[in-house]
Amino acid sequence: MATQAINELSEPSVVPTGPWPTVFRIFAWTTVSATLVFCLNTYLIFWQGFPGVTGTLADFGLLEPARDAKPLVGIDVGLGLFQIASYLLCFLGSVWFV
Repeated sequence: MATQAINELSEPSVVPTGPWPTVFRIFAWTTVSATLVFCLNTYLIFWQGFPGVTGTLADFGLLEPARDAKPLVGIDVGLGLFQIASYLLCFLGSVWFV
């Protein structure tokens, strides 16, 4: 009787197959890495004077600019593009890692 109970508990669990486990892992790693990049970007925007993602997209005409927004010049364009690319790298890095 005790052996039967142990055998019932030790049956293998059903492991999902197909592409879904990989998709869920990519989504999870992307979420974690994007959260870390968000924290880094917040530091860069408020304490280091970077233009930010929204400022860069507004400068390219993809978003409505803020009332007091000045056009980006010189290195600010590159810094803004770096911030946008950091979010894209979160997804690509997650795909590569998984």
